Amino acid sequence: LSDTSWQFGIPIAGWGVIYYVALLVMFFMGIGLRDTFENESRVAAVLLSTGGLAVSIYLAFTMITGAAPYCPLCALTHAINLALLGVTLWADGRGPRSVLADTFTGLRYLLGAETKRPDLAPWKLTGFIATALVGVILYQWVFIRTQLITPTGDPHVHEDVFAEYQNQPLREIPIRPDDPRLGSRDARIQVVVFSDFQCPYCSSLAHQLEALHEQYRDDVSIVFKHYPLGRECNDSMNSDFHPYACSAAYAAEAAREQGLFWPFHDVVFDSELSTRPIREIAYDAGLDLVEFDESLNRLVGRRRVREDVALGNELGLIGTPSVFINGRESDQLDVESLQTIVSKLLSTE
Repeated sequence: LSDTSWQFGIPIAGWGVIYYVALLVMFFMGIGLRDTFENESRVAAVLLSTGGLAVSIYLAFTMITGAAPYCPLCALTHAINLALLGVTLWADGRGPRSVLADTFTGLRYLLGAETKRPDLAPWKLTGFIATALVGVILYQWVFIRTQLITPTGDPHVHEDVFAEYQNQPLREIPIRPDDPRLGSRDARIQVVVFSDFQCPYCSSLAHQLEALHEQYRDDVSIVFKHYPLGRECNDSMNSDFHPYACSAAYAAEAAREQGLFWPFHDVVFDSELSTRPIREIAYDAGLDLVEFDESLNRLVGRRRVREDVALGNELGLIGTPSVFINGRESDQLDVESLQTIVSKLLSTE
């Protein structure tokens, strides 16, 4: 992809759709409104096609010089734009001088000069405004469709995301053999997420990471680490931001001992910890409550949570969620950025 392939959030092809539809609207408005707008529509069509040809000349130049890859369909489009200018000039039937004269007359009217037909001037202006509105609506439609069809959006934006990720220092993050994990220990991409069960952003990220794992099931492994923002288990906290988070982390460790960490993880993230008892959450996740209570009393889970917190403090975490991909932290935690980083790593390894 070249630097010119996307402009203002949509691909060049999207701008082509807007350009051709605007020309059609101008053409049909001239036919429909006849004397009221016919002359103005022809002048506007000539000016618009001239602008389109200018863009085509620039894009063709980038292909000729090698700044952009050769695209046969693009070359055909540029040829069509050249033909369109000839057609609009022929349809207008007057020549460049008359077109420029009418253009300056319109500009003078907009700047306050008088016109020969003041009764028609507002209607002529309405024609241009209507066409502009069609263009704006088309831009919005193309933009939304682009985001739906290509979730990663403008590729150059995500090139910056990957470059930013690569600039992060490489950190060694110890992982226990029995740490909660989605995916294979031998996966090419190791994602370590430090999370807090009372953190709404962590809940949102959990769903995104699950989707990421589903998309790259054989290549991505996701490891969960605790970093509750509660003073009970995190001495680095100046305030008790999430007072229920430590208790939820201890309970998650008890669930891990029963092999039910991920069911508990899903239920607790869908719960309101301030109003729902943790044992009720454990029950809904399928845990044996007797064994659950025994696990909590053994305090093994508390020690593991504090070990994760100490690791997070060593890494300099300042909040949650925090995500490390193959040892480098990603500051961008939206699913599109994570997909970009993972796909880039897979393509370069």
